[in-house]
Parts: sequence; C-alpha cells; structure tokens
Amino acid sequence: MNQRIQYIDIAKGIAILSVVFGHSLCYILYGFDRAWTDSQLCQFIYSYHMPLFIFLSGLVSVTDISWSRIPSDIWKRFRVFLIPFVLFGSLYSLLYSGNFDFVFSNYKFGYWYLWVLFALYLINYPFVIMGGGKQRFVMQLVMIAILWWSANHYVNRVPQSISDILSLTLLVKFFPYYVMGNFIKRYSLHDRIFANPLIFVISIAIWMFGSYLTFPYSDYLVTTAAIIVIMNVCRKMDVANLQTLIGNRIKSGLNYIGQATLYIYLFHYFAIQPLRTTFFYDLLPQYSNFGWDILLCIPIVTLAVLFSLGIKFILGQEPLIMKYIFNKK
Repeated sequence: MNQRIQYIDIAKGIAILSVVFGHSLCYILYGFDRAWTDSQLCQFIYSYHMPLFIFLSGLVSVTDISWSRIPSDIWKRFRVFLIPFVLFGSLYSLLYSGNFDFVFSNYKFGYWYLWVLFALYLINYPFVIMGGGKQRFVMQLVMIAILWWSANHYVNRVPQSISDILSLTLLVKFFPYYVMGNFIKRYSLHDRIFANPLIFVISIAIWMFGSYLTFPYSDYLVTTAAIIVIMNVCRKMDVANLQTLIGNRIKSGLNYIGQATLYIYLFHYFAIQPLRTTFFYDLLPQYSNFGWDILLCIPIVTLAVLFSLGIKFILGQEPLIMKYIFNKK
C-alpha cells in the first residue's frame, strides 16, 4: 500500500474546498449565467481548481504496471470511479431532474470528473508500460504531445451527442494536467519542482501576469504555474513546524478533508441543491468582491462539507457498502 504524502492531501483539501466554493457561487449566490462574469472569486477559483484536481490524480496514479496486471487494475478503477459515478450520479439526476439525463450531458451534472479520470487511466496505461529512462521520457513526451494536439484539433468533428456522452472536450482539455502529475511521480520530480525557490518565484510571476500572455495555449502555462505555486505552498505547510493553534488546525483540517475528497465530491451536491435560490442574483453583482463572496460562501461550504462527512461516517458503518461501492475493506 502506498504511503500517503501529507502535502498532497493538503492540496487535495484545497482543491475540493475550491470546488465546493465554486459550486456555492454558481448554484446559490450568482447563478451559472452570471457567476463567470460578475464574481471575481468565481473566476479565480475556476482558473485552477479542476486542473489542480486532475493534476493531483495524476500525481497519485499508477506509474509501474505490467500488461498482465492491467485487466485487474482496470477492474479496480472501475469499482473506485465508475460505480460511485453511476450510482450517485443517477440518484442525483433522478432526484433533481426526474430522469437519468446526466449520462448524456458533457458535464454529467457535475459528476464528469470520475468518468474522465477513469478514461485518463485507460489512455495512460500504454505509456506506463513503456517504463522510465531519459530516452523514453523524451519519446513519451513527443508521443503524448502528438496525441493531445491531434485530439485537441479533431475533437470538434465528433458528433455532439457522442462527444457529450464521452465528455470528450473535458477529457482532451484536462489530459495535459494528468500527464504532468503522472510524470512528476514516475520520475520522482517532487522536490525538484515543489521545493525549488526559483521555480516557485517564476510560477508566481507567471500566475500574477498571466492575463498579459496571449500566445496559443498560454492558459495551460498560467494554470500550470498556479498549480506549482499551490503545491509549493502545501509542501511548505507540510514541512513547517507551525507554532500556532490556528495554523496547526488549518493544516490538520486540510489534511483530513483531503483524505475525504471522493465523499465530499460525491455528496456535496445533495447539500447545495436544496439551498438553490435566486435571492442573491440581482443583489450581489452590484457589490461583488472577494471578501463578500468568501464570507457568504463560508456557511454554505461548511454545511456542504459537514453533510458530506456525515454521510461518509454513516456509510462507513456498513462494511458491505464500503466494499462494493467504494472498494474499501
């Protein structure tokens, strides 16, 4: 069993809290149509949160496997990702839309991440089989770059219905972040990237002045810089000897939440959906700023996270549910 790395769990905690913050802004405070333009906090969160999530998934993914083990590993990923995706996605879709249309939606009513992550595992197996080494490193990068460039340019030619069912646009969009995380793990580059002061400073500069970068695919560079900054901060939190009670609680809280990301991701929708209202839609855009948005989101996010952790605790009392739904013994 792989030993957990605390700063990765801290980063997962930041990622899932960002997801819940973003959904609170979109579902409750602004509405999907206006959140993207009227909320600076929403724009900030959506600039990094899912790329960070996908990157972290690559950072803890499989990096060494034989052909003979692939079928059993696929079955394992199917149980971990797709069973919860189908079960809870269907339940959410049925409760709040009266049908199972989430399957035909590109975003799967918010549950797309689990399907896309499963697909990314499938795509990555051949590259993992190739193994490591400097020559293979370059060869794999070239092959992956060609694969992604081709997919990025031809995905729009796929019929819309098929593309939505397979979430192809999301799969292509987030593939580079998954690969980046997988390569960092495979070649043990954690310290070289997450503990390098020069890379940290350069990444901060790129993230800060990213709006001035307008060349093709510059958004990937800016988002990658944001990810590197966050990972550096999380690593510093991990190794730091925090002397304050608040600092230690924040660190341990993020670590705990990071280990429960799957459950929070699955269940927070069920807490947010009943709170949907249009009350704030016309009021907030006039006074929108980071401070107000954060203050208004905190009680919603707290409720959604506590609700999710409560459901996790209840389900955890049933060994059969944990075994057959979450593949936990």
